[in-house]
Amino acid sequence: MLRDFVSNSYFAGFIYHMIAFNCILLMVNEPILKDTYQKNTINLMLEVISIIFLIECIVKVIVMGFYWGEKTYLKDYWNVLDFVIVCFSILTWILTLYSDAGNMKFIRALRALRALRPLRMVSKNEGMKAVVNSLLESIPALLNVLLIVLLFLLVFGILGI
Repeated sequence: MLRDFVSNSYFAGFIYHMIAFNCILLMVNEPILKDTYQKNTINLMLEVISIIFLIECIVKVIVMGFYWGEKTYLKDYWNVLDFVIVCFSILTWILTLYSDAGNMKFIRALRALRALRPLRMVSKNEGMKAVVNSLLESIPALLNVLLIVLLFLLVFGILGI
């Protein structure tokens, strides 16, 4: 039953919407925001979204298994990215709970890692996965082209002198 819930298209659509809503909240959350009510509301919504992502991670680990097996959660690199983002969220919560005023800059740096959450959209969309994988596979060929361009620039630089 839980496997049907995770593989349901409505669940995937809900997660897509949460990722998009998270992106919008990250855009709105500015350091120059003066109103404490707005800051607290945005932070609360970001925490609720983090909890939703944590629940999604836990449910997928229960359904797929964590590491041991063929098609487990951590065998897919995109799920590893999701897991790392969720772990950073948990680490931020723990540090916020047990922190004093001196460690606030360190916690702000960890909160900045929330900007990685939109990368989860890549892991949820097969078309975007194919594009990113193609870009990553083309890097060696692009390095060869970069080397040729640098050689041309060196020749023209020497001729210009």
